[in-house]
Amino acid sequence: MQTAVQLYSLSASSLSLTAQLKAVADAGFDGVEFAGLPADPKPVRSTLNRLELAVPSAHIPLGDLESGVESTVEPYREFDIETVVIPYVDPKRLDEGTIRGATAAIDSIAADLAALGLRPAYHNHDAEFQRIVEGER
Repeated sequence: MQTAVQLYSLSASSLSLTAQLKAVADAGFDGVEFAGLPADPKPVRSTLNRLELAVPSAHIPLGDLESGVESTVEPYREFDIETVVIPYVDPKRLDEGTIRGATAAIDSIAADLAALGLRPAYHNHDAEFQRIVEGER
């Protein structure tokens, strides 16, 4: 697998998921990354196979992972993901005093993912680059 499209990038599209996957394959990409799962993953898996699209990774919210790593990633196993991307941390959790709890949660989740044979990744946004001084940004 060389290049994948994060399907969230197509979230405003009026195309069905099947049509989006076909458009991605027709554009020459060989993979996609989910940001959320389809209601019924089995037909999607069939479409991915037919279009020869891989699913190397998925964006899974931190809160979902905190509720149970193994149970949260289990449905994604249908797609043979290798990497779980934490896509966002609520900026309230990035304030002085709470950021340590957020980083501890991410560290713990990363260890749990590694134990399951999955690589952790983090997709940062601008909030992580704000200066924190005595609880204020």
